Amino acid sequence: MAQQKYSQLSFTERDHLSNLRQQGYSLTSIAKRLKRDKSTISRELRRNRSLIYDAYGGGSAQRRAEERKRQAGCRPRLKHAKIRSYVKRKLRAGWSPEQIAGRLPQEFRGFHISHEAIYQYVYLPATRQVENLVPFLAQAHKRRLLKGHRHTHRDPHIPERISILERPNAVQQRRQLGHWESDTRGRSSL
Repeated sequence: MAQQKYSQLSFTERDHLSNLRQQGYSLTSIAKRLKRDKSTISRELRRNRSLIYDAYGGGSAQRRAEERKRQAGCRPRLKHAKIRSYVKRKLRAGWSPEQIAGRLPQEFRGFHISHEAIYQYVYLPATRQVENLVPFLAQAHKRRLLKGHRHTHRDPHIPERISILERPNAVQQRRQLGHWESDTRGRSSL
């Protein structure tokens, strides 16, 4: 059986869900009418119901869902004070975020953190206002660049590379083992 791709409920579906719920329909019948899985309906009612009253309204549920989605990528880094102080202490001692992330679970059982989370914490503007930890990194950049090549990168990725168009004629005939290769670049770039 092919697995369906998940999509969030729309405002219309949330409004329809609210009306069906007020009319007393069961989760199973609501799920069938909305052509959704019963667990999706149950999760929606649990997450987006009114905080004060045990009721579900389509408009307020939509606002709560949009707010949750907006804040999804903004979770705080190094939430635990014990981890924060450990990371700061080790950075000042000259450790790299990779070393800190590897050693932390051995010193504090049950605590784990990735080196990427440490970098994100160090470069976070709020962290830098309180205490600038960037100078303690081995390569302290004022701001963090994205991974990969910069837009100003003009050199080829393979140094001293020879184009496939400049190969000898014997290779062009492809009669000897090992001379089978292909040009992965499009002809329009030649």
